[in-house]
Amino acid sequence: MDEIHGGGLIKGPTAFALLRLRYRCTTMALAVLGIMFVLNVSGFPQSWLTNSVVFAMGVAMIPVIALISWVPAKSRAEQRAGYTTLRNELKELEQRDPYLGRVIRNPGGEYLQRADFLEIIQAAKEDAERLSRPADATSGKTSTGGTE
Repeated sequence: MDEIHGGGLIKGPTAFALLRLRYRCTTMALAVLGIMFVLNVSGFPQSWLTNSVVFAMGVAMIPVIALISWVPAKSRAEQRAGYTTLRNELKELEQRDPYLGRVIRNPGGEYLQRADFLEIIQAAKEDAERLSRPADATSGKTSTGGTE
């Protein structure tokens, strides 16, 4: 059974965060694939450069392959816990922001517009970063940057 923590989210990265990472990794893999295509079409001879690009393509695909199965697994775990962090999925569940776990759409409610969703998660991300940062007063530095 997945453990729900104080923020109302299952331990570990949310399905939303994993999906976003998968998009980024896929974009990187496609960029490397594009470089391989350009080198191949231009008739660039095989060398350390082309071998390095082929190696980079293999390395770039590893996280994509892992995330292809991890995202749905995390989404199912969130579903079992009674919520989702994904934008347009599982309307019958409450939707929580992927950083703090606050409810941003009640079960059965209309999906949030993309702009509204992005605004909410950006604010939640900033709040989460602010909460995780230690206070400046405990750092031992003065306002001028020197130490006390």
